[in-house]
Amino acid sequence: MRALAVALDYVHRCGVLHRDLKPDNVLLDGLGVPRITDFGLARDLEDERARLTATGALLGTPGYLAPEQASGLKERVGAPADVYGLGGILYACLTGVPPVQGSSLLEVLAATAQGRITSPRALRPSSTASWSECACAAWPSSPAPGRAPRSCAQPRPRGSSRGRAAAAARGGPLACGRAASAARGPQASRAQDAAAGAARRLPRGVGGRDLRPAPRRRRRARRDEFPAAAAGYVQRARIAISSPDWDEARGWIDAALAREPDHGDALALAATIYRAQEDHAGLTALYARAVELDPLRFLRARALYLQGQGDLEGAERDLRGWLALEPESELPWLGLARLARDRERWAESIDAYAQCLRLAPGDPDGQVHRERGLVRLKAKRYEGAIADLERAAELRGAWDLGLRAGYADALTGARRYPEAAQAYRQALAVYPNQPLWVFTLHRLEAALGHPEEARRLIERAYELSQQRGLHPSVQAEIEAAWRAAQR
Repeated sequence: MRALAVALDYVHRCGVLHRDLKPDNVLLDGLGVPRITDFGLARDLEDERARLTATGALLGTPGYLAPEQASGLKERVGAPADVYGLGGILYACLTGVPPVQGSSLLEVLAATAQGRITSPRALRPSSTASWSECACAAWPSSPAPGRAPRSCAQPRPRGSSRGRAAAAARGGPLACGRAASAARGPQASRAQDAAAGAARRLPRGVGGRDLRPAPRRRRRARRDEFPAAAAGYVQRARIAISSPDWDEARGWIDAALAREPDHGDALALAATIYRAQEDHAGLTALYARAVELDPLRFLRARALYLQGQGDLEGAERDLRGWLALEPESELPWLGLARLARDRERWAESIDAYAQCLRLAPGDPDGQVHRERGLVRLKAKRYEGAIADLERAAELRGAWDLGLRAGYADALTGARRYPEAAQAYRQALAVYPNQPLWVFTLHRLEAALGHPEEARRLIERAYELSQQRGLHPSVQAEIEAAWRAAQR
């Protein structure tokens, strides 16, 4: 969890919100390090129309949504909503279920907005009180007076597990260590710095006793268990990363590579450290060397890195190199499909998704059909989009609002107006305050020859548009239709 908190804090410092944190969007790499994935809802932030029609008005996954997301208060959705999702991941790890459950989507959203969450210990008494408290600390939608908002900044809890949870609660959910002290004031920060400095200066032993803090003694004992060889140094680096102490970890990795320059695990862990320290020059040189040693392992890792850096041509080159090594794997095709989607090469993306489904037709959660359906929608291949989104809902076992919105948009494009109107009504029954959806339904009702209902809807769309900041072109379109209806 600490590694996820550090990663999320970095994302926030880059000015990006994820808005869909859940267990399905956390993957483990070959070294067991968790990675936050699927930033699909974090991309289309500029164009209001594209964002709503592509992903639906509900930005996130029911069960892991923050109350401000479930209530449709998009102007209040910020970094605390991501911290809420991080707490939801911890909750799922402790209990095996999402923080909020219900028999219907409407019930889940209502429970989320009202903050009805059962304590993890009530569901699974075997879970420790400290982790239960840490999960619950991420959930207040409105911080109490004197309490910091949900934050991931500097998640470096120290001391016992119970003390870490208490520190998180005092200093703001998941805001531990230095960040928690800063929230309590400069004197606390100075006191913590002084205490930390004193602890570092403690002698290793006086009268046979080790006077360093217990957590440091435990980490030292764990490190001493490993031999002075490359594999041992790699294990020591992993322990340092868990702190996290990137400088110490880098020292151990340098020692491992000095003994065995071609050690694959050391190179992979070095890449993790370089990314954390934003050493792009070092990471570029390391990947060039690592790809020569183990192309299958490192081509895919470098492709993800290059894509994140905006080098889409380099990412495509590495993905195709990976595909040449594993032609029967669907994963490089999935990477190529998403890369082509991000480059708005719709036909190329659709073909790559087809290859992915050919090699892995199961698609148990419907994600590949969902993604291809939304790409087909962008490409104005409406009937194909409809089929894909219906299949995604069938595989998932339910329609979420993102699927429903894309489906309604595809039905509209295919001129299947009665079905499109019904899809928008179903979405608005759960999430009624989206002006763009109301406006689209107004146009559908007008096309279907229902003038009174169309007039009522344009009044509602105009009222909602005055309360929310829409894209100027959308705002102008709604206002023009509203003025026309007044004549």
